[in-house]
Amino acid sequence: MNRGDCFVGALLGTALGDAVGLPAEGLSAQRIKRRWPDGWKHRLLPGRGMVSDDTEHTVMVAQALIAAPRDATAFQRELARRLGWWFVRLPAGVGLATARSCLNKRTMNKGIELAANALNALSILLAAFNSVHTWWAGIAGCLLFAWVFFGTQLYADVTLQAFFIVTSVLGWRNWLRGNAGSPMPVRRTPRLLLGLLLLAGALVAAGYGWLLHHFTDAYAPFLDSVVLAFSVLGQLLLMRRHYESWWCWLLVNSIAVPLYLTRGLAVTAILYAAFWINAVVALVRWRKLIQPA
Repeated sequence: MNRGDCFVGALLGTALGDAVGLPAEGLSAQRIKRRWPDGWKHRLLPGRGMVSDDTEHTVMVAQALIAAPRDATAFQRELARRLGWWFVRLPAGVGLATARSCLNKRTMNKGIELAANALNALSILLAAFNSVHTWWAGIAGCLLFAWVFFGTQLYADVTLQAFFIVTSVLGWRNWLRGNAGSPMPVRRTPRLLLGLLLLAGALVAAGYGWLLHHFTDAYAPFLDSVVLAFSVLGQLLLMRRHYESWWCWLLVNSIAVPLYLTRGLAVTAILYAAFWINAVVALVRWRKLIQPA
């Protein structure tokens, strides 16, 4: 028997065992015998059975071995790429252990991160064009980023994504029916309220920056804190369709681009440079849509 026959046998054996045994996964032999005293057969789908992610993973391992049979590093990269794209498709029946494995920093494929960035970029572009579809795109992007950050143990970033998801749901509702049941128009923020919000944002940025400066090894803690504080403020204003939200995003992007460049994050800096241009376009477009408060 040659190596190819061994591969085929392993794949077929895994698929067959998965299809027949999936209903009894995790059960002891005694429980299986009590539950199905009349013998064993395909059960999940009439007369056919069903495979789980075990079979899919086995196939991906085989594909990675074929692509990189003698290079462990290349094999790991090939397997990670396949796992990442498989997970992006949101397969049914994914367990927590499988999800964490797919999102682990050692195996997470760039496909998930790229998909999250693409959805967020789409959301920001739609917002600039005053489209309500910005919200579902933003929610989907934040969900993907939350999984990515969870897998890499960046739990504070998971919390931030949860904030954006909640505010996106509220913003979606406000844009559609926040004006006494009618779509909410683009408006200016009252000067007093805007002044208080800007003061609050500055205080939060200064306070959080001080904490990062004294208790962590954060790089550029005060600038990083301004990005965080005014991102939150921009999101809150955007929820109410306030024109001034785009000034917040313009400030955030103006700081983020050089900040990310100094940390070697060239791709992210380019993305935020595009967001900067988008904010300028949005300021021009939304100015024409402003209605009296």
